[in-house]
Amino acid sequence: MMGIIAGFAACFLLGMVAALLADRLLGGSIKRRSGGRTQNKQAGPAEKKPGLLDRIGTMNIVLVLVGAAVLLFTLKMIELYELTGGIPDTLVQCFYSMMGFECGILGWIKTAKEKHRERKRRREDADSAPPQDGGPVG
Repeated sequence: MMGIIAGFAACFLLGMVAALLADRLLGGSIKRRSGGRTQNKQAGPAEKKPGLLDRIGTMNIVLVLVGAAVLLFTLKMIELYELTGGIPDTLVQCFYSMMGFECGILGWIKTAKEKHRERKRRREDADSAPPQDGGPVG
């Protein structure tokens, strides 16, 4: 059982390192913190092409990794069941709880982003609307 957990931890770390290296090698945007805001470094007169992670989207990559982890875990548990006639129920419950939590957090992030974009659009629409006559005189 510890081998399975160690294997998933190693795959997670390897995947994170591979994603970061792919982003750097394929010309991804480098982000830095400045004044509490996250800003992209200026690329100068020639704009860099968006990196692989920018084109695909980090959230989509995480969803693919979650799907792959669920598939691999399920296959391993089937294999273990065929060998022993049982599976570690607590491990299965914890794994699927963790995956459900991860997908829930991704959904929460997506909802928050959409709400922020909608508020920004409304603010831009209100700012670009022509002033209306008939306001308070004073």
